[in-house]
Amino acid sequence: MLVAQAAEQGQALRIELAAPTGKAAARLTESISKAKSGLPLSSDIKQAIPEQASTLHRLLGSDFGRSRFKHNKENPLHLDVLLVDEVSMVDLPMMAKLIDAMPSHGRLILLGDKDQLASVEAGGVLGDLSFGIENAYFQPDWAERLAQLTGENLQPYSNASAPSISRALTLLRTSYRFAADSGIGQLAKAMNAGDVKGVLHCLESNKADVHWQVPKEGQTKADIATLAKGYDEYWDAVREVNNSAFDSQAISKIYSVFSRYQILTAVRQGEFGVEKVNAQLELYFYQRGRVKDPHVWYPGKAVMLTRNDAALGLFNGDIGLCMPDESQRLRVWFIQPDGSFTGLLPSRLSEFEVVFAMTVHKSQGSEFEKVDLLLPMTPSPVLTRELIYTGITRAKKDFTLWGSSHLIRTAAESRIERHSGLIEALWSVS
Repeated sequence: MLVAQAAEQGQALRIELAAPTGKAAARLTESISKAKSGLPLSSDIKQAIPEQASTLHRLLGSDFGRSRFKHNKENPLHLDVLLVDEVSMVDLPMMAKLIDAMPSHGRLILLGDKDQLASVEAGGVLGDLSFGIENAYFQPDWAERLAQLTGENLQPYSNASAPSISRALTLLRTSYRFAADSGIGQLAKAMNAGDVKGVLHCLESNKADVHWQVPKEGQTKADIATLAKGYDEYWDAVREVNNSAFDSQAISKIYSVFSRYQILTAVRQGEFGVEKVNAQLELYFYQRGRVKDPHVWYPGKAVMLTRNDAALGLFNGDIGLCMPDESQRLRVWFIQPDGSFTGLLPSRLSEFEVVFAMTVHKSQGSEFEKVDLLLPMTPSPVLTRELIYTGITRAKKDFTLWGSSHLIRTAAESRIERHSGLIEALWSVS
């Protein structure tokens, strides 16, 4: 609509797309590229809609070795419209830097799931921005203007006490990852509402796409054998590609197969933590001949970066898969926002971890066909409804929750609380 509006006025908009992580940027690029093809628009309008998304670090100009970005208040971004996806992952300091770098005439569009986990670092920007969105009304003059523009009767939504920010908010209610009436959709809705009975009912109702694995009496470790089966298709693809001549399309296939399944954990430490589960999975793959030596680089090894590396153009959360190139040298392949792949020698990577399992926090901005979410055996302050809701909503077709009813109940009744001052500043009547 913005492009069409500008075209009618004989103008051209410079539009940029961004997301917090490389994977989220790649998904945004893919989503817009696919969506454009089905829109009933002229070719001129379609060509003016950008597809290429970048990370926020790339957009702002991450300067290696320095804490500030190249683009800031003194050197603003060269754009008219900026769309940022997966904003729930954006922390308060990054959002402040982004706002500082916006040109005075620029429009900022923020997209995200307000009910997901807040950012790892300080603040919960999206949650604060959309604090009262379910009950948001319009100020009378704005409701009247919208009625004139749309032809809709908005009188029921007119309220003189509505805060001014309400005119900038839109609540999207339709999920395109899974249907609202699916098992995953119903479970996510119940968990988000803190409806303990609804959550347990969904888990117990034998839905085709939702499964519940209750810990066995005396169980103290994760069921690695069952969890590892989810990667059978991946290892078959690794073997097939490894035994054939190098083909750039093969890397894309490997990445696609790997992305279909993911084990998620709520915690980092302990028998059900991501570190122990990854170590046990590698050992299991080694014992069954999938891996020659789990202590070195091998075809099929999956890693996630744990620190930004601007020199390589890679960032915290980017996932790489180790496969040989045309010279049979092992390289770690990373997907770029445009969908292409970059292969780096393993020696160039400094800080990373194995990622056959990842924490729910690290999974934000990702989606998988099948997800297994492991809860620890004992209570933890990180077990909240936001964490489990985020884990549930990573799954498109199949979700399995491993955990006791007691811990699930405790999590559904617990919420994350953060106080940044944004709610008071933005939601006051003005």
